[in-house]
Amino acid sequence: MCLELILNSVNLVLISFSRTHDNLDGQVMTLMVFVVAAAEIAIGISIVINLFKHKGSLGLDEFNLLKR
Repeated sequence: MCLELILNSVNLVLISFSRTHDNLDGQVMTLMVFVVAAAEIAIGISIVINLFKHKGSLGLDEFNLLKR
């Protein structure tokens, strides 16, 4: 969640910089940041789904068992 907030703040900075200097470079970079954020979310969701398939539950106690 923290990384998502950082990426969103970077997006705001890039878009404001782009609008201030009348070029599209910041907006293109913002699209790239959106792609990275979407890939991060897809990987996180796939990890949670796989954990649920193997353990049958999403309890924190079962996640701690994976450390061993």
